[in-house]
Amino acid sequence: MLGAFKEWRARYKDRMDAFYFWAAGGGGGGIVNVDDAAELQRMMLEFPFSLHSQIEATPIVDGDVALEQFQQFMQQLMASMGGG
Repeated sequence: MLGAFKEWRARYKDRMDAFYFWAAGGGGGGIVNVDDAAELQRMMLEFPFSLHSQIEATPIVDGDVALEQFQQFMQQLMASMGGG
């Protein structure tokens, strides 16, 4: 299975912004950059250890983009409440 894992890693390496193992053992994680949820699902379906792993996926947004969106949202919220 380790060989299949290495092949899977090579196949998706260009989509991974980070790839790591926990130093104390017991697994690892990564950050992937995919176009949509269907692509992520395909990656996870092909992951050789998927049946033996607890997999969590948390979407993240670039911090500067999120900050700008939050500021715009707050400005719209305040305007709709009659504030600043």
